[in-house]
Amino acid sequence: MEEHKLDQEEGRIDLYRLLPELGRALRRLFWVPLLLALLGATAMGVRAWRSYVPRYHSEATFTIETSASALSDMAGSGSYYDKATAEQLAKTFPYL
Repeated sequence: MEEHKLDQEEGRIDLYRLLPELGRALRRLFWVPLLLALLGATAMGVRAWRSYVPRYHSEATFTIETSASALSDMAGSGSYYDKATAEQLAKTFPYL
C-alpha cells in the first residue's frame, strides 16, 4: 500500500517548482521568440513588397497660360503681375 502511494506522488507535477524553472528558462532564452518574430515579420514584408501589384494609376497634367485681360496695357502685352504669377506657379506645381 505504501509503495502504491509513492508511485502516485511521483507522477504529479508540482507547479510551484515548475514556474521558477520556466522563469529562468525564459530569462535565458528571451531572445529566441524576439528573433523568430523579427525574421517572420521581415519575411512577410519582403513577400508583400515583391508581390505588390498596383491596382490604380493616376496622372495629372496642367497648363499655366498668361492671357490678355482687362489689366493689359495699351500695347496689348499682359501685365507683369500675371506673367510673374504664372512663372511662379509653373515652378512650384511640380513639387506638389
